[in-house]
Order: sequence, then C-alpha cells, then structure tokens
Amino acid sequence: DTRRGALVALKVAPRVGRGDKAAALAAGGRDRGARGPVVGAAAREAALLRGLAAARCPGIVRLLELVDDPRRDRLLLIMEYCERGAVGSAAAPARASAAKAWRVAAGVAAALAGMHALGVAHGDVKPDNILERGDGSVVLADLGAARAAFPATAPTTTLAATLPARRAGGTPAFAPPEDCG
Repeated sequence: DTRRGALVALKVAPRVGRGDKAAALAAGGRDRGARGPVVGAAAREAALLRGLAAARCPGIVRLLELVDDPRRDRLLLIMEYCERGAVGSAAAPARASAAKAWRVAAGVAAALAGMHALGVAHGDVKPDNILERGDGSVVLADLGAARAAFPATAPTTTLAATLPARRAGGTPAFAPPEDCG
C-alpha cells in the first residue's frame, strides 16, 4: 500500500454473494455492476471486523479499509499484513515449540473469549485462519462464517444481532459439534 508505506493483505470478494443476489434485488438493488446495496459475506465480514475493533476485541485481524468496486462487481477488504503468515501454512515448522504452542493457544483463546462476550462465534477456527504477526502475537482472520454465538443463551448485542444464527459456510472438517446435527 503506497499510501500507508506498508504491506497489506488483500481479500477480493463479490459485492453480492451467490445466495444474497435475490435479497439484494428485493431490497431495491440492481443486477451486476449497479450501485445497489452491498450485501453478502464479504460486506458482513467487513462490518463484523469494524464492530469487533470498535469493541476493542483482542486478537482479531485489523481491517484497514473496505473498497467498493461496483464496476468490477467486487469488494476489496484491505487488512493488516501478518508477516509470519498462517500457523497452518506449508512454511510453518511441522512441530512448534511448546512455548509457541502455548502462546498461540493463549492468543486464540483470548480472541474467542472476546468474541463470545460480544455474542459472536467465529465459525471456522483452523490453523489457516490463525495468523502470526511479526512480533509473534496471533490474530484470528476469515470471519466469513461467523454467526451469533449460542443464540438462546448469549447476551444479545447489536453486533451479534447482525449475524445469522446458524453457521454459514466454513470448513466442514473444523465445524463445531453444535453445527453438525
């Protein structure tokens, strides 16, 4: 990013998700390339990242900017770049030291506790979605499968109220038990 003078991570996603096209059209949006409402998983993820940052939730990747590109029918999520990458990447050592494993586990636990306190469940916690910053701290990324946590018992927050009650997407092998029934 030449404006920030730093590396950034870029996630490119459709403005309107496949399952959301009908909802966008019903809400008054027009088809491809129009300046109708921006809906879909990427727009929800960006709103969630902003809400978690405003609530000072620890251990969540920072969204720096959301760019709407209606001419190409896409959203660009510009996020912080985590120098050491995903803890599950091919470049990561096959066996981490015990100290690193504890540091990663503590960072993930703090992030999940902060999200759950706000009534939000990540929905896709896996090694590829745990990123390591240059200083060794870890953050959770890819909140596209996030949902309202424990809808029957969790306190309802404005942030949680914007999320689906059931898991939408994610990685089946990493699905939480409550979503497997």
